Amino acid sequence: MLNHLLNQVACDPENTKLVFMPVSRLLVESVRSIGDVCIIPPGEVDLGKFRPIRNKELSTSNQNITHYAGQDLREIMTSLTGFNHELLADTPLVVFTTQLDWELFLDQDHESDIRLLRRLRATAERTFDLIRLHCCHFDFPGTLPGNVGSWHGSGAFLGAMIYTRPDHESYLIAGEAIECSIVTKGLGLDLDVDITDKLPESADGEVASVAIHGLSLLSDVMTANNDTIKFIRAMILLEFLANPDEFKNWKSLKGNIICHCASSKTHYLKLAHRFKELTSLKDANDNQIGIRTLVVHHGRFLDDIVPDSDDRRSLFRELQIYASSVLGDMLANATMSWAEFEELRNIKKNSLGV
Repeated sequence: MLNHLLNQVACDPENTKLVFMPVSRLLVESVRSIGDVCIIPPGEVDLGKFRPIRNKELSTSNQNITHYAGQDLREIMTSLTGFNHELLADTPLVVFTTQLDWELFLDQDHESDIRLLRRLRATAERTFDLIRLHCCHFDFPGTLPGNVGSWHGSGAFLGAMIYTRPDHESYLIAGEAIECSIVTKGLGLDLDVDITDKLPESADGEVASVAIHGLSLLSDVMTANNDTIKFIRAMILLEFLANPDEFKNWKSLKGNIICHCASSKTHYLKLAHRFKELTSLKDANDNQIGIRTLVVHHGRFLDDIVPDSDDRRSLFRELQIYASSVLGDMLANATMSWAEFEELRNIKKNSLGV
């Protein structure tokens, strides 16, 4: 797979660059490929062959950084993060290509590096969105991988090594590019399966574009820092998957989710009632008991509405089943227009007798 990426670089060496980014909280024992992204175990690649250029460092710990400017300051800011090619060699790597104006890159500063790191991370995270769909769980954040670009103990720092073929050398950049959502619980993900789904691209079709954003929202659910926010994000995800174009109330939306999950008319009707419980429902005394309404409109904490932790975990597993069922059908029909996908939903509903 790495040879495939190198061939991409060889076809357009002036504009196409090879990117190596570390990823924390990930155990991978063999090379995994998803689309044009390669995930490589530590030590699998001799990074020295890509001639990484060592960045300038402060000569003493008490040396004042304000004495530096320009390229020297840019290199020192990367060095201060602790990021270097020796660290890369001991960390799982995410490798992919990107389009980059090399002359412009060489002339930029540390703030430009931060913007580039965020863009590179966003590119690679699309692959990890798909990995999270198949390998991670709403109710168990302990198995989430770290941010692409992060390494053990990196905190808010991200790093990347970028290889340019014409000069046959690599530059390392790093900096404080994470603004929030650093996962710390658990040991991370043991990536021991092959992901066979094709990574969707916007050019595939309208449904592919919806799936791409849906997968990103799925990752947002998993990285929420408390159960109330996680529930809100899960409901936002389901609302988007039901109807990405405009807001509609759940009374008209729920069928667009349930048709992907139900196996019979009886099952459909059971899920329809369940969605009332999840969204908006009043008891015999006209008191609101719908979880979404209580959380979003009444300002209640999910922990108070569903106090038992096992019940909350069960709730999140349930919500993930709904989201994964829809996303699975979207990935399987990524080349459809949205009108065609809506017709697919109508066919599903008709086959269920609803």
